[in-house]
Amino acid sequence: MLVVVISAILMGIFPIFFKRWNEVNVEEKYGTLKNCTKIIYKEIAVIWSKPLHNAEIKYLSKDFLSEAFNLKNYSRLFDLIDRYLIAGILTGFLGYIIWIFSLRFGEVSILFSITSLQFIATWITGYLYLKERLTPLQVMGIVSIILGVALIAPQV
Repeated sequence: MLVVVISAILMGIFPIFFKRWNEVNVEEKYGTLKNCTKIIYKEIAVIWSKPLHNAEIKYLSKDFLSEAFNLKNYSRLFDLIDRYLIAGILTGFLGYIIWIFSLRFGEVSILFSITSLQFIATWITGYLYLKERLTPLQVMGIVSIILGVALIAPQV
């Protein structure tokens, strides 16, 4: 059960890193994630669709390969990679690996219910790190999660 709780905490923390990544990298430079995706797609699509538009260039030709794998062409994409994105990916990945490992030691119906603690971990880190506040309805939801896990936990 402790392994499941650790997994839930890790899975609850990783959205905080992604939100911070979005604020620092995407919103500041592009406005929205949708706009960011459009801009980067347009830049990359031009490179990767040249063989479709130009019959002289083929996908495995030297010209295409040198341009397609030139890292300067992906500078906007690499600008988005920072510590928040990496931390978010690592905590999410580690949380899911631990979750898969923990399935060997209990019933899925009980273990899955315990993973609802990830919402509480998200709230705590959001409150401490991002200074987010809860509405009374959200507090009632968290209390419901705690009560639900408390009802299930004695079975473990």
